[in-house]
Amino acid sequence: MKTIKLINILLVVLFTFSCSSDDHCSDSSLPTTLDLLTSGTWYLESVSYDIITACEKETSIDFMADGSAIIKGTDESLDGCVLLEVVNTTYTLVGSTININLIDDNLLGVITYDASLQTLILTENGGGLITFDKIQG
Repeated sequence: MKTIKLINILLVVLFTFSCSSDDHCSDSSLPTTLDLLTSGTWYLESVSYDIITACEKETSIDFMADGSAIIKGTDESLDGCVLLEVVNTTYTLVGSTININLIDDNLLGVITYDASLQTLILTENGGGLITFDKIQG
């Protein structure tokens, strides 16, 4: 019985001193914001000031770890969904805030996520919100 009690005390001491607040220890198995951002394609989900079509929901952004991004804009035509344009751009990421550099404007956004849903919400300079998620269409 004394052995079990001693082992429990040693484990508590070990966990207490293995990572103090000034060590900046973290669980390396948890993804970083950059990992989540670059984990795959983000698809347009909604725009706060407009109703978007199923084809517009095919619009996507792919973020690369080197700070580059590819935006593919889609829309409806008589033949169905078509790719309107491909924009190669760059972005900066500070914490969970992203700034996407565009020719006429910059999109600022905050990356929000929970255990079951990853969402990228971008705020336009005019105040509109553009929401992307990982689900196509």
